[in-house]
Amino acid sequence: MFVEREKGFKKMLEKSIVEKIGIDHSVVLKGQYGKAYELLKDAIDTSITPCLVGPPGVGKSLLARKVAE
Repeated sequence: MFVEREKGFKKMLEKSIVEKIGIDHSVVLKGQYGKAYELLKDAIDTSITPCLVGPPGVGKSLLARKVAE
């Protein structure tokens, strides 16, 4: 259990370092991600508040960051 917690801490630390450096993720907007991106942009343009729902790790935050740019 200690090893798992140590790996989790290491992963969180690496993630925070990457975020501080400001490394950009390349986002490929194809297929369902392209459609979701367009729907989000349309929702924002029409003053509708969109809501992203899905399991962890599917790209909700990354897509939201891309739309915010």
